[in-house]
Amino acid sequence: MFDDPEVIATVRRWLEKAENDLLTATTLLKLGRQCPTDTVCFHAQQCIEKYLKGLLVWRSRSFPKTHDLTALMGLLAAADRPELSAATKREILVRLKSFAQKVPCFQRERSTLPPGKPTQPFIEGAFEDDIHSWILSRHDKRV
Repeated sequence: MFDDPEVIATVRRWLEKAENDLLTATTLLKLGRQCPTDTVCFHAQQCIEKYLKGLLVWRSRSFPKTHDLTALMGLLAAADRPELSAATKREILVRLKSFAQKVPCFQRERSTLPPGKPTQPFIEGAFEDDIHSWILSRHDKRV
């Protein structure tokens, strides 16, 4: 499995897509007060989701079509799960999930967007170096 070029290529694609979402979100954050924070949160959620799916592919773990970060983390072996505080789980995983699940293009039914505009500290928390480093540390250097 770890030397399978097809698996490595698939994981690389997941990581490249995740990095593109991260780049988009961090670039938008530079707009300051003009920043569309809901869009940043959407890309933050997508980034984490794609990193997790890449890790699941690398570990040969199947996963359903979902945007639920908590569900995806639940599919990881205990050793592969990050040690996140309850506050971080609530703020990052649960709140970001709403940005992917409530955007109409990701659902068959029309839905309203999450209420309110996310705050800058919440958004910055989605890109904490600890979370980003943890996910990357779980992937082999070949991908």
